[in-house]
Amino acid sequence: MNPHELVLTWLLWHQTVELLKHDIPLMESSDTRFPIVYAGFLRLLGKAAFTKEREAAKELRRAGITIIGEKNDRSEHIVMWRWGDQTEILRIHEVKLREEVQKMIDKLMVKIAEERQ
Repeated sequence: MNPHELVLTWLLWHQTVELLKHDIPLMESSDTRFPIVYAGFLRLLGKAAFTKEREAAKELRRAGITIIGEKNDRSEHIVMWRWGDQTEILRIHEVKLREEVQKMIDKLMVKIAEERQ
């Protein structure tokens, strides 16, 4: 993988974890029939996503990439990162980021369902 792909992979997993952290309390307090069961499944997804995020962070360290910062500005997500003596910026539109994160969650759900069978 090239450095840009490594940073993008890390960002997708990082955002997946953040969104799942946000959704768990909402699910627990929701007016659904089994909110604790659904929240438990989200926790399971969150744990798997966190593991993937840590793996992506290790890959960044192995490649010598340092994340300097990230910011959400005008519906665009910006990540500054350093590789060697170069400082780079990754920009991704918020809608595109959300779509990619949803794909990651869908893949995790399928993987977890397959492991449970």
